[in-house]
Amino acid sequence: MILFIDFVLREDYEQVKPIGDKLLESDLLINWEAFRPIVTGLYNKKIYKVCR
Repeated sequence: MILFIDFVLREDYEQVKPIGDKLLESDLLINWEAFRPIVTGLYNKKIYKVCR
């Protein structure tokens, strides 16, 4: 089953690949470090350990 899923994902990716990676383009425009204080406040290591 895993091989079939890999095949389908590869086929889908080949269809989308010519469009390009829009996230890569936005990465150059957005200062992600400005969001670090916001995300750090949302992340709680105690909850993370319990959920794992």
